[in-house]
Amino acid sequence: MSNDLISRKKLLEEINNFSMRITGSFNTAQISVVEEAKKSIIRIINEQPTVRDAEKEA
Repeated sequence: MSNDLISRKKLLEEINNFSMRITGSFNTAQISVVEEAKKSIIRIINEQPTVRDAEKEA
């Protein structure tokens, strides 16, 4: 897996489109938790080094 290449743009699109269907009563706390989790995942992805970062350091 260390040689896998992924599209950061596509991954971020998938995460932004991620939604959870909450059945039963409307629960604002659950929605808030999902949204905060999405923000954290997006931040982690954006903080990952890229090939361009490595080229700048060389």
